[in-house]
Amino acid sequence: SFVDRGHDDRGPMLRRQRYQFNISSLERDGLLGAELRILRKPVSVAAADGGSVPWLKLYSCASGRQKAALLQSRTVDDLLGGFSNKWEVFDVYKVFKGFKNQQLCLELEALEHRGGRPLDLRALGFARPGRTNKEKAFLLAFGKSKKRDLFYNEIKARSGHDNKTVYEYLFNQRRMRRAPPPRGAKKP
Repeated sequence: SFVDRGHDDRGPMLRRQRYQFNISSLERDGLLGAELRILRKPVSVAAADGGSVPWLKLYSCASGRQKAALLQSRTVDDLLGGFSNKWEVFDVYKVFKGFKNQQLCLELEALEHRGGRPLDLRALGFARPGRTNKEKAFLLAFGKSKKRDLFYNEIKARSGHDNKTVYEYLFNQRRMRRAPPPRGAKKP
């Protein structure tokens, strides 16, 4: 996963929010899917009192000769539903088809239902200031790789048995920890 490096504008109204990711380490060959996850915090009744359901639109950023492309759009149904925090998940896999840049930029926009006037993203719970790293937006990529993950190599090295699969090692570790000592064993 990749953490967002974008910052909000300081204007009175935040109409569009940019999410920027350094994806230079991403292997695109075995990519099976990608999601953008943005934390939406609860909003007050006064801030959300507009009567209509907001419509979120996610775009790729315009750059040079390439225009911004709409990736996904949907409503925010549970704006006043009493939730604590909610992750909004957008499928961004189609951005990676033919994508060769090291930086990925995505833009979020909120409108009154189905293309009305722009809404303030801060008032909808998308404000960035004061967020911890765990609360920042992130890009999650799913894929298969020819290289083994470092996590699995580390487990295999700990096991000391290269002929065991990682699953066998983890299963035996769990079983060994849970198993009671054999009867009649002498205590040191």
